[in-house]
Amino acid sequence: MKYALFGATGAVGKELANVLAANNRKFRVVGRKLQDLKATFGRYEPLVEYCEADLTDAASARRAADGIDTLFYLVGVPYDRFDLHPQMSKVCVNAAAEAGVRKFVHLGTLYSFGRMQRECI
Repeated sequence: MKYALFGATGAVGKELANVLAANNRKFRVVGRKLQDLKATFGRYEPLVEYCEADLTDAASARRAADGIDTLFYLVGVPYDRFDLHPQMSKVCVNAAAEAGVRKFVHLGTLYSFGRMQRECI
């Protein structure tokens, strides 16, 4: 079984990589910058595979999902760009379906405090 961590460089992605490597599982790390992926996950070679991808782009997300059985969606966005989450999630779910991914685990960010409507006193 092959795993992919979409949005791998965050805290959850790093911990999942630790668990997968400890269990001798191969996995793909997916993120915006190849250099960041290599700097963060290089110690897991040869178990780790790197994939630089723009997860707002369907073709790029599809390439990242190819050959994967279980995809962990861990993507984070800046608070002021939270509107990107539904769009990126949709792109990645569709890419996973097209690639034949069997399991899609979505761990989304929740900003429970929402956008500030007025100043608190």
